[in-house]
Amino acid sequence: MLRASVFLCGLLFVWLGDVAPVAAQQAGWPDWIGQFNPPKFPRGVGFYFSIPKIFCSYALLLLWAFTGDWLSRDAMRHKLNYRRYNTIFYASFASAFLLLWVIPWFWLSFFLLIIAYAAPLAWYVRQRNAPMHDADKVFTPEHLRFLYGTILSRVGLKPPQTAREKEGAAVPLTLTPRGAATQQDEQVRQIAARQSPGFTPARNLIYKAMQNRASGIMLDYSQEAASVKLLIDGIWLDSETQPRQFADPLLASLKLLCGLKADERRARQVGQFLAVNDTTKAKSPAKLTSQGTKSGERVLIQFEDANVRKRRLPDMGLRQKLQDDLQALMKQPKGLIILAAPPTGGLTTLTTATLALIDRFTRTVMAIEDIRSKDIEVENVPITPYDSLEQETPMTKLPGVLRQFPDVLVVPEYTDVETLTLLCDEAQEERMVITMVRAKEAAEALIRPLTTKVPAKKYAVAVTAVVAHRLIRKLCEKCKEAYPAPPQILQRLGLPPEKVPAFYRPPTPRPDRPEICPDCNGLGYHGVTGLMELMTVNDHIRQSLLKEPTVESVRAIARKTGMKTMEDEGLLLVVKGVTSIPELARVLKEGTPAAAAATT
Repeated sequence: MLRASVFLCGLLFVWLGDVAPVAAQQAGWPDWIGQFNPPKFPRGVGFYFSIPKIFCSYALLLLWAFTGDWLSRDAMRHKLNYRRYNTIFYASFASAFLLLWVIPWFWLSFFLLIIAYAAPLAWYVRQRNAPMHDADKVFTPEHLRFLYGTILSRVGLKPPQTAREKEGAAVPLTLTPRGAATQQDEQVRQIAARQSPGFTPARNLIYKAMQNRASGIMLDYSQEAASVKLLIDGIWLDSETQPRQFADPLLASLKLLCGLKADERRARQVGQFLAVNDTTKAKSPAKLTSQGTKSGERVLIQFEDANVRKRRLPDMGLRQKLQDDLQALMKQPKGLIILAAPPTGGLTTLTTATLALIDRFTRTVMAIEDIRSKDIEVENVPITPYDSLEQETPMTKLPGVLRQFPDVLVVPEYTDVETLTLLCDEAQEERMVITMVRAKEAAEALIRPLTTKVPAKKYAVAVTAVVAHRLIRKLCEKCKEAYPAPPQILQRLGLPPEKVPAFYRPPTPRPDRPEICPDCNGLGYHGVTGLMELMTVNDHIRQSLLKEPTVESVRAIARKTGMKTMEDEGLLLVVKGVTSIPELARVLKEGTPAAAAATT
């Protein structure tokens, strides 16, 4: 298309260089018109040279060339029949362009040229837009405003606010794209999202979530509506349901901001953006993941907590005795240590805080991690990445890392029995090996590797400890209320009633107290703290791994040898007034005798 337009432009310039000089001399026009090329053969007297006519023809020719190039690329990108559209668009304009030289009435021929340009373009746009989502259609009012804003941005001017942006201007939140290849791509995404009809609702939703301290937003699309949930302190809480006519533009706006396909509702898509509170200047990087489901589509927006990787053991709410035991454990020269937590249970925080206990100036620490995971980001811990999508595993990189003789080896995931067997061999040498497991408690995390068919004897000798972690909500300090401590719990803990006069719980709704606590927004909880189990693998537990490898048997032996379970740690937090009995029962996923008695 561009080559054809260049050829036609060349014909036009030949005409200007060959015909115009003779016509200029004969018609008595200015000398400068004919100075480009001497006359080659005579021409009759007439209006052979008209600057306005040449300018209009040349401008339309250039516009046709750029439009044809866009049409060809756009048709190929959307997998349309670009050969048919290109042929019609080119042939119609080329035919009309030839008529421009034949028809003696210029403005009639020029009008036909405009029709030959606009008609095939309008036909293509109509065919293209028919199956598209509103956010992906072209030459709509929204798209024209987007083009106008793009032109202004490229010349250094600020695009004017739309009516929707003025309506949502009261929300002090700025959304910007992340992860684009170039700054120009980021500007294109920014303008496309701003001009979309769902941009203001998207800002309102994200601002509300941030005001409620949410770390995640879930949108579940069905045929009629989209249910909204907010992840606050590790709990998914229902928010207002939105009808599809409002929820669809909202999602399309966020997808445009992330550089995703707005009309793709089935395939998995992942993008990033940044939310900035204009009042507090707080920045919240966010990750958007969309995936088609049986009922429609599920969208998950996760906000990254910049403080997660900065937390250390004292910040996790652990007893001093647990901190001392864990610090002594990380000084051991060898052994296999397993870190465990359920999903959203604080595994990244546990990993970062545990690795921070190692003296990384006297001991060499090296890690192997999937290129798409970012659980390990600790100073002086170099990471060797592997790509799971390219069929790579930790075993692909392990031999090269081991040749560097690290003192501590960190492998977050053991994907096969071969990898785990090698880690067990290395843990029996003068090397500490740390790995991670998704599990609810230490006993479950200890048994889980045996499901890979790793040699039980080799594994039992290598493993030295399991550190399991969960998150539990803290009561709001401003609105929690006291009630008499249950005698059965005090008896179990061996505490006299006079030492613990009261337990605490969220406030009970009362007609005389209709106001909502501004700190917790009426939830009764504000923030989270940690529950931890530290299981030291002794000979009794090793025998159980060889003879009776079950969660129940390992848990019973560990308790007999003095391990404090998460239930014990949670009851201590209840006694201190940090959390409540119902919250502890929720976290443990099963009511303990003490918790069941207290809640009744």
